[in-house]
Amino acid sequence: MNWNEFLIGVTGTYLLYYSANFGWDIIRQQRPGRGDLDEDLLFIADTSEPILVELSPPVPNSPDLSLDITDTEVLPNLEVQSPAGVDLQELYSLLHAGMIEETRSIPY
Repeated sequence: MNWNEFLIGVTGTYLLYYSANFGWDIIRQQRPGRGDLDEDLLFIADTSEPILVELSPPVPNSPDLSLDITDTEVLPNLEVQSPAGVDLQELYSLLHAGMIEETRSIPY
């Protein structure tokens, strides 16, 4: 099967599907006995008046939930340690110097 046959098949399937949908809708519209559509509609009058809502004053002795960034504690800068014999900074310097050589195959 090549692309032309595939696209013609997909186009034919879509045309058949949507033709069946349109046909089914036309058949459903012609059915008698649905009654007057005005009976199915329900209108509700909005008789309520809008209410003005005001912000209440803060309650005394309530906890302050605002976040003050100046009061936050900053974690100390911890050095990253490696369990190997070479620390991370030395490892990067060896990498940039081209001293690291991979002797086994690299899995992909």
